Parts: sequence; structure tokens; C-alpha cells
Amino acid sequence: MRVTILGFLMSVLLVTSLLAQSLTEKDSLLTKAKNDLRQAINNWNEADLQSARAQFERLLSQNDQKFLIHYYIGFADYNLVNFCQTKNDKKMMSKVLEDGIEHLEQSIELKNDFAESQGLLSSLLGQKIGLNPIKGIYLGPKSGMIMSKAIELDPQNPRLHYLSGVSAYFTPGMFGGGKDKAREALKKATDLFKTYKAQSNLYPDWGERDAYAWLGIIAADSDSLELANSYYEKALTIDPDFNWVKFSLKPALDEKMGKKRR
Repeated sequence: MRVTILGFLMSVLLVTSLLAQSLTEKDSLLTKAKNDLRQAINNWNEADLQSARAQFERLLSQNDQKFLIHYYIGFADYNLVNFCQTKNDKKMMSKVLEDGIEHLEQSIELKNDFAESQGLLSSLLGQKIGLNPIKGIYLGPKSGMIMSKAIELDPQNPRLHYLSGVSAYFTPGMFGGGKDKAREALKKATDLFKTYKAQSNLYPDWGERDAYAWLGIIAADSDSLELANSYYEKALTIDPDFNWVKFSLKPALDEKMGKKRR
């Protein structure tokens, strides 16, 4: 009898160990995809972005945290939209937006209290207005309502305030946006980033450096050049390899400051 019980316990321990190992391997693949996506965004490489996105697509059939994988696919699409804008490829932009919206909606279906997906969905709906401004009549309120719900679910989440700030930057004042509102939301985001901790290393952790970059843009827009420079320097302190600031925003600001001194 003792041998039978001992054998049963050893079997249970073996199964538990194998399950734990399997979960660790799945998490490792998700972590790799997440890191590859971060690197692709930092290098601003479209092919690498697509490659990272494809990793998440494959993980949908392998990982139980599907709500999180759908989120990251939506996040990849959120960034790919910017490539479409630089190429003025409205057809592809529309396709990427619809795809990202679909994945974020699936994420919310699977976990309706995951505020990160709701905030990103709000942003993609806002970007959709740029393709057809007349749709702003109903997409604008819908986007705002979803963002409000996201912030209500997770009021201390800095990424939600960051996304809200970027959205306000591109929204005319008559429709509730404007640079003052953008600055207010972005400053709140930078304050919250100082103390906010992600639930696990698999969860989103991006945005702090970006918030300072956008604060720099707003400062530069109003000719507060020294202030803009301090924000860019802060962004580079957080991430010295932040190529957008390093090779685009800061050189443009340095040139503007040089002209002003002459």
C-alpha cells in the first residue's frame, strides 16, 4: 500500500514539474517575442516589426494567455500604422488599423478588465479618424468613452494617460483636445511611471521614454527650446538607444536652437 501511495505521489510530482516546465517555456517564448517587438520599435524597422508580430501570431495556438498575445499583436499594429503614414499608404493603413482593432477587441472579450487593451483600442479608433475625418462624429465619442473606461479600470496606469495625451495632441480643442490637455496628461503619465509596477514581466512596460519625447515636442512647438531639450535628454537617460529622439527629434531641435542663437 505504501509503495502504491509513494508511486502516486511521485507521478503527481512529475506531472506538476512537467507542467511548470511547459509554462516556463511558453512564458519564455512570449518574453522573447515581447523583447523582439521592443527592439523592432526602437530600431524603427518595419520588417523586424512584422517578424515580431508573426511570433505573437504563432503563440496564439501555444499559450494560454491569449488576451495578452492579442494585445501585443494590436500593439505591433499600432506601431505599423506609423509606417503606413510615412509612406502615405492609406489602403495598408486601413487594413492594419482594422486588424489591430480586431485583435484588441478579442483581447477585451477574453479579459474585459484588461485596461491596457482598452486604452490601445481607443487610440487605434482615434487614428482611424485620420483616414476619414467625417467618421470622427461617432468614432471620436466612442474612442473617448473607451479611454475613460480604461482609466476608470486602472487609474494609476501611466500608459493610459500617455495614450490619452498623444490623442489630445492630435485632437482639435473644439473637440476636447489640444496641446494643453496633451501636456497635462503626459505629465501625469511621467509622474505615474515613477511608481507603477507591471503585474509581471510579461505585461506591457513601455511608454515612459515616449512620454518625455512628446513633452519635448509640445515644448518645441511653443519655442520653449531649452525645456524641450531637457525632456529629450530625460528620454535618452531612460533609454540611450531611443533612436527617434537620438537621430530625429534632438538633431532637429539642435538645429533650431543654433539658428535662434545666430
